[in-house]
Amino acid sequence: MAVRPNTFDEQWRSLDVMLVEADENEGIWLASFDIDAIRDYRRRETWGDAYRKPRAYVGMDSREVREPFLRSDSRR
Repeated sequence: MAVRPNTFDEQWRSLDVMLVEADENEGIWLASFDIDAIRDYRRRETWGDAYRKPRAYVGMDSREVREPFLRSDSRR
């Protein structure tokens, strides 16, 4: 499945985000993304890059397991 990141148009109407959905057959499906529209959306939308906090995501890929997630059956 490929979805567009811009969920609203310029008049704040909700967009259908689905661009391509693969079926049960094996294959390659292509999706076209309008990069200019995505950049415009990020410039005007509060969910764009301006409010990202990359420092908040540090450690999300850590393999360390800490309380309260330590369990005797945990795979480390």
